[in-house]
Amino acid sequence: MVERAEDHRWSSHSVNAFGQSDVLVSRHGCHGALGRTQALRRAAYRAMFQGHLAGETIDILREAT
Repeated sequence: MVERAEDHRWSSHSVNAFGQSDVLVSRHGCHGALGRTQALRRAAYRAMFQGHLAGETIDILREAT
């Protein structure tokens, strides 16, 4: 696990949260519903990752992968 989503090597976070280019990443349809402008969508996406996951949630994710 990494501290920040954008630090994960295979994450699309930098594309969705900061607008970085990556030919391997396509935008998900739900991304458009986050705001009327690209800036609002990116800000809303970043806001989803500001909190920390509970230890129990992390354990569940680890067991599932």
